[in-house]
Amino acid sequence: MRKPIRSAQLLLAGLAASTAIARPAAAAGDTLWTLQAGVRRCVETSQAQPCRQAEANVKALTRNPAYAKASHLCQEEIGELSQVIALLPLRDAVPNEVMASVADVQQACLPYGF
Repeated sequence: MRKPIRSAQLLLAGLAASTAIARPAAAAGDTLWTLQAGVRRCVETSQAQPCRQAEANVKALTRNPAYAKASHLCQEEIGELSQVIALLPLRDAVPNEVMASVADVQQACLPYGF
């Protein structure tokens, strides 16, 4: 009878540990989800103010402490997004491509604590 109790205790301990790990990751990802919302506003409106704010959010990623620890791929994706987002107010970028670039940044950079 001890084994089922022990198994249940281990299961609960594992769930508690995974929850504790998931919370910082979700908090770290807030910057990337905020970035997505800002870029979406720029894409939808194509107005100068939302696009300037989205550009500032992208540049802020390079000043984030996580940037120094991030992979080359993450840093490269941020650079590419920065270039593409500057073209939005000029209507010289395809909105779907811009949002795909945001997704690339999210995927490449989330593991580094942004």
